[in-house]
Amino acid sequence: MSIRLKTIFILIATVVVITVSTLGISLFVSQYRFNETVQTTLQFMSRIASGLLTSEIGRLKEEVKFTAEQIRKYDLSILENQMEQDSPYLTLSVLTREGVILHAGDPDAKPLSGGRENAYIQRAFGGETFLQLLLIVRQGSF
Repeated sequence: MSIRLKTIFILIATVVVITVSTLGISLFVSQYRFNETVQTTLQFMSRIASGLLTSEIGRLKEEVKFTAEQIRKYDLSILENQMEQDSPYLTLSVLTREGVILHAGDPDAKPLSGGRENAYIQRAFGGETFLQLLLIVRQGSF
């Protein structure tokens, strides 16, 4: 082989190596940037969703508290009459951190009558909102 062909071959090989390495590096950097962008976007979206859920849960808690206050303020007997009219519920209690807001039904089943050690009371004072149902089935059992 002549020196001219060897020189051309070395130049072509050098250009190919530079082109392939540049392509590899740019693919790696592009993928890294894409992953970084996706991660940042997902974190931002999760913060937005968390904020929306927190505000919605707070709004719903306030609505429950307001409704319980309105029932207690105006006429608790409406709720008691509803429970007496072939209702499957024995009692209804609405609890907050301040204690029992609303209770209708058997006075012995009032949540704070057993003291603050009750598991439901502890959950309510911890800020949890929940609904516990106790139904009587047709056979008379719970």
